[in-house]
Amino acid sequence: MLILDRVGRHLLPAAHYRTLSRWTWRCETSRHKVDPCSLGPLALEEDADWFSTRFPGAVEQKCAAANTISKHSFDLLGTGPSYWGHPIDWHRDVKSDHRWPEHFYGNFKGDLNSGAGVDVKVPWELSRCHHLVVLAQAWYLTRQEQFATECFSQWESWLTDNPWGYGVNWASTMEVAIRAVNWLWAFGLLAGAPGWSPVRRTKLASSLGRHGRHIEHNLEVGMRNGKVVVGNHYLGNVCGLACLGLLCPELPDARRWRQVGCRALEQEMRRQVLPDGFFFESSTSYHRLAIEFFLIPALLASRAGEAMSAQYLERLESMLDIILYTTRPDGSVPQIGDNDDGRLLIL
Repeated sequence: MLILDRVGRHLLPAAHYRTLSRWTWRCETSRHKVDPCSLGPLALEEDADWFSTRFPGAVEQKCAAANTISKHSFDLLGTGPSYWGHPIDWHRDVKSDHRWPEHFYGNFKGDLNSGAGVDVKVPWELSRCHHLVVLAQAWYLTRQEQFATECFSQWESWLTDNPWGYGVNWASTMEVAIRAVNWLWAFGLLAGAPGWSPVRRTKLASSLGRHGRHIEHNLEVGMRNGKVVVGNHYLGNVCGLACLGLLCPELPDARRWRQVGCRALEQEMRRQVLPDGFFFESSTSYHRLAIEFFLIPALLASRAGEAMSAQYLERLESMLDIILYTTRPDGSVPQIGDNDDGRLLIL
């Protein structure tokens, strides 16, 4: 199937290729018979009144942000409020106006930032799909259908423009993992929305399955002086596998992803977190990102009845203590070490 896809990508005009891509998607879906009825234990009991009481003014902020997102305006990594087109151009850096070709992901190699001022993290940040969670939150809190409709529309636009394995948004495995987690949260919130049809459910399950297999086959592991070297990218990879395995038990590979992801997180908690609880990269910003990679799967595992080890939870608590003790009275945290504003979930 992969060989057929690559040949078609190089030889066929775009319109014909998209027909071939839809056909391969149908074959894959039929082969796996994926039609989940839910996304696992993401059901929420809180309503808009509870949320408004707990976070005064937040519902209005969510709706304002969702309205801006609906206009395809985003402010990412210093771009300033920028219009990304209609439909959205998922492959463009709006700061430099550079657009990456829709090559097979393995063909990009080291030329991702070719050219002055070009920053591949700009389209990557958009394709992490944090904004889809905002649209889903706005629908969940207000039940205004336009927010759900816009979320479905942008997601399907992404699927059309980013066929599996093609384009810059498949070139970094951590990006794939973060995107999968944000899709899980967005569609967990949209479970009762108008338009959440069996066809879309099956399409989502198939795409999440592709994300999981892509992560599994492209783990970001390096070698240095004959030793395995891993960092926050690998941590994001196994976090994504664990979340997919825990929240999508209907997927054929979910059990393996759950077991491998959770075991790897246990190992990386021992390897990447120092005894005092600080992340080994000695950066407050990456420390927060690492907390999200460790914390979100731990919460999901607990809700699924598969809690992480006592040692894991104890060191995770130490990581959270560091945030407690380094937070100033105004809520800010001192900048120590590197920072790229990376997040897993921005709720």
